[in-house]
Amino acid sequence: MTRKSINRPSENRTAVQGRAIALAFLLVLGACTFLTPKSALAARAEVNDVFLMIDDYTNDSIVDAWAALNFTEAPIPPPSQVDDILFEWFAPSGAMVNQETVNPNDQAWAPSSFRVTHIGQWMINATYTTNTSVHESLSFNVLPEVWGPGQVMLGLTTVVGRTGELTIAPGTDIRFPTGGALRVQGKITAIGTGGQPIVFTSNESAPVAGDWNVISFLETAENSSRISQARLSYSTGGIRIKGASPAVDNVTFSDNNQSSIDAEYSMSSLRDLTIAGGAYGIDLAGCTMNITSVTITGANYGLRFQGGGGLVSDVNIAGSAQTGLLVNGATVSISDSAFGDNQIGIRADASTVTAEAISSSRDRIAVQAVQGASVFFSNSSIVDAGLRQYSASGASRIFARNVQLSPPTPILRDITDTSLLVIQSYLWVTTRLFDTGLVLSGATVEFFEDSTLVGTLLTGAGGAAGPIALTYGSYDATTFIRKTTVVSVGLTGYAFANNSRIVNMASSHSETFNGSIHDYDRDGNPDFNDSDDDNDGLSDQVELQIGTDPRSADTDHDGMPDKWEYDEGFDPTNPADGNWDADGDGLSNKREYQYGTDPNNPDSDGDGMPDGWEVRYGLNPLDPTDASKDSDFDDYSNLDEYLKGTNPRSAESRPPYNPNLGLLGAGDYWPIALVPLVGLGLMVVFVVLLYLLSVPRKRRGKSPPPELEKET
Repeated sequence: MTRKSINRPSENRTAVQGRAIALAFLLVLGACTFLTPKSALAARAEVNDVFLMIDDYTNDSIVDAWAALNFTEAPIPPPSQVDDILFEWFAPSGAMVNQETVNPNDQAWAPSSFRVTHIGQWMINATYTTNTSVHESLSFNVLPEVWGPGQVMLGLTTVVGRTGELTIAPGTDIRFPTGGALRVQGKITAIGTGGQPIVFTSNESAPVAGDWNVISFLETAENSSRISQARLSYSTGGIRIKGASPAVDNVTFSDNNQSSIDAEYSMSSLRDLTIAGGAYGIDLAGCTMNITSVTITGANYGLRFQGGGGLVSDVNIAGSAQTGLLVNGATVSISDSAFGDNQIGIRADASTVTAEAISSSRDRIAVQAVQGASVFFSNSSIVDAGLRQYSASGASRIFARNVQLSPPTPILRDITDTSLLVIQSYLWVTTRLFDTGLVLSGATVEFFEDSTLVGTLLTGAGGAAGPIALTYGSYDATTFIRKTTVVSVGLTGYAFANNSRIVNMASSHSETFNGSIHDYDRDGNPDFNDSDDDNDGLSDQVELQIGTDPRSADTDHDGMPDKWEYDEGFDPTNPADGNWDADGDGLSNKREYQYGTDPNNPDSDGDGMPDGWEVRYGLNPLDPTDASKDSDFDDYSNLDEYLKGTNPRSAESRPPYNPNLGLLGAGDYWPIALVPLVGLGLMVVFVVLLYLLSVPRKRRGKSPPPELEKET
């Protein structure tokens, strides 16, 4: 089979050659791209300067250096367009001991760290690797790990770096230049003595507050750090603590511009401090601290808590232009402390403050609560408050418990909206056995406020119960509402004098309840306190005078109590007078007592019927209205029956005359028995008249028959 040859057009050969050339170009370009450094792929930012920052450090610290690039054009380019910075560290001997290349961050900053182990002057160099002409060198000092005694002159900023430990000897005088500072990232031990304190102060010949900056403890600082027996003056911020918890004690602060101690999120212990002047004596934010034995004078704010809280004791804050203790959004307990001559002694703002054993003298406002705060102010005193003893607003509460005021009244207060000032006092109760003076334990003591049981205590081995806080009353915006407090004591087999007594809780005090097993009349009042042991109405003293028995209500046992006999003029020692009838009304003296009538008045109710007659016929000798009643319904009143001598309880027993048939005029009474006869006579007269009218008349002049003459 014969193959045929195919002839391709010339333009097809030209296309194939073009594709081959293009492929070769791409291969060369790919190889070049692979071999080209990354820094050459993008346009590089132009750097015209590098700034290097480093402080002095103590030996054996990790030293931190920072380099920052400055660019010809703004803004700062992304890190992909910035090359590395080369750091070179040189020891005091001149030898390079460390070299490090660092890529700057998005702010064109690059850090480098190195742990120094030689004292002396070090040098560090920072070079921009793309343009080595852009570089900077700085020297810094590495100071000894131990300072003093004697004077130590510091540079602008000295750092105790991480891993570093600085010890300052007693008697060391540390001088700071203007704006100087000491930063602690590691550990510092600065402990002086009473005779050789450590001094932190200005190096100026005429120092003023704010000359140098601050001693600051950063988050990495060791909590075992301590500054003690020292004096610190002429700084801006004194000691500043951020996230660390060093101990600061026995330090005197003076002439510091802003604050003597400024702390954030710290749990430091502060004690035995003396602070004078400044915007804030101690300023705490988010801290939980124990503060003890601190004196602060002349600061705008003596002690301020913002968030957090703590325990404060034995502080003395005076002369604050604003507030002695300011608590904002925190929970603080303060005790055994004094405030004087402050604009406001204690102010709680949306906080809870418990203040115990506080003295306030001449504070313009002693205690202020705002924005829903609660202040429990107890066992304290307020003397000569300039404007207000208490001020509360924003639905706040102040509980003033056992607070002594001088002058005692009136209470100077400013209570607004729904806020309250509650006045409370403590009460102690002691129970004793009157007969021997010995204490009584195990007694139940109940406390009532406005009839509501608010507490129950048992007397202990010493016969005492309490204290218990009871409310005297409360002030709102307009009125004072006083509570009625009642205390009741109970112990099986004992009666207590003045039990269930009302107690005045205007001030704290103790109440003693004397008990006894002797209570003759069982009235709950023991005999020793009962002026009438037999409860007969005669005091024991009178009974002794008249010869009756003070423990017998009826000395002569005649059925009449001694008091009744004494009042009615009888002899309470003569049993015979019970059967006598002193008023002759038919009732014996004893029965007069039983019926409640007057034994010296025969008609006690004055109704005209004697007491004895009324009692005899079942009437009431003390009811004057029963005289007009008709007890037997015979048309005769009880009084009529008495007057006629008939029985008012029997209709068959009637008076001889009927008062209802008065024919002869008023007061003419006819015997009842004659009424039928009179009626019969009238009928006879009527019949005779009829007869006479029916007989014919005789002639005038003749005499009547003898029979008619006799009848007529």
